[in-house]
Amino acid sequence: MVIRYENPNSYDCVIFDLDETLIDDRTAWCYTIEEAILSTLGKRIDPHPLLEEYRTRPWEDVISLLIESREIQQACLALCLRMERRSSLKHLLVFDGIGMALDKIRDLAEIGVISRWPYSEATKRIQSTGLDRFFTAIIGTDENKSWDPSLQFSECYDLLGHEKSNSLYIGGETFDINSIISHGSVAISAGWAGYESPILTPASLAALVQAGPHH
Repeated sequence: MVIRYENPNSYDCVIFDLDETLIDDRTAWCYTIEEAILSTLGKRIDPHPLLEEYRTRPWEDVISLLIESREIQQACLALCLRMERRSSLKHLLVFDGIGMALDKIRDLAEIGVISRWPYSEATKRIQSTGLDRFFTAIIGTDENKSWDPSLQFSECYDLLGHEKSNSLYIGGETFDINSIISHGSVAISAGWAGYESPILTPASLAALVQAGPHH
C-alpha cells in the first residue's frame, strides 16, 4: 500500500499523456520501419534521419516515401500495424528519470494516464516498460473514437474521485495542452520529451506536484 505524505497544498492527482511524456517509442518506431521494409522490400534502410519529421505521422506517410509500389506499400503498412502492437513492444523505452519521478510523485498524489491507444493496448505498453506499478487509473481511446485529451483527462480525474481544480495534466502537443487549459485545468508540457516547457527534466515534477495549484 502506498503511504502518502500529508500535504494540503499538493495536487490530488497527476495525469500524464502516456504516449508523449512517459514512453519513448523512438527506438520501437525505427525498429518497426526497418524490419517492415526488410521483410517486404528485401533491403535494409536506416530510418533515423526520418525520425523527427515522421514519427508522429501515419505509417502511410513514411512508407510511401520509401516504397514506390502500391502493392508493396500495402503489405508493408499491414506489417507495421501488426508489429507496433506486438514485436516492437519490447523496444519501447521510458524517458530518462521517469521512474524515479513517478516514485516520488506517488507519495504525494495519485497518478493516472491517458492514451491514444485502446485500454488493452495501452496496458500492454505500460506493462512492457514496467510502469504499471505507478498508476491508479488508465484511460484509453476506443478504436472508433478520436483522441480527445480534455475528455479523457476529465474521465480520468472523475475515476480517481478528484476535482479538476486539484488535478494536474502533463502532456506534449501544444493542441493538447491548450485543450486542457481551456477546460479550466492546469496543464504543462514535458520538456524532457522535446516540447517547449519550463519543466525540463522529470526530476522537477515532484516539487511542482507538492507546491500544488495555489502556489
